[in-house]
Amino acid sequence: MKGLLKIGLSTRPVKERIAELSSATGVPTPFELEAYFVSTDLEAHEQEIHAALAEHRVKGKEFFDVPLPRALRVVESICKRPALSSRTQNYGGPGWKSEYDI
Repeated sequence: MKGLLKIGLSTRPVKERIAELSSATGVPTPFELEAYFVSTDLEAHEQEIHAALAEHRVKGKEFFDVPLPRALRVVESICKRPALSSRTQNYGGPGWKSEYDI
């Protein structure tokens, strides 16, 4: 689903979750990992991230029509950690300022 990001939590290995999502009926192309983060509070962080990106959310789903660099900045700000893996290198990185740090 080009242009959409799936943002959600998983308690299983990331590759296992991607394989599961990619094998679902009705998914036109395999999911691609853009980034993943470690969280100290999975459910709370997921809710905060979804709230921060609510204006970009596809109604009723965990999909967001938002530029990847913006999504990465929001998630990093809320999780207070950099991505463990990211295909985008210049999204701001450690030390950048965000309205979500307030």
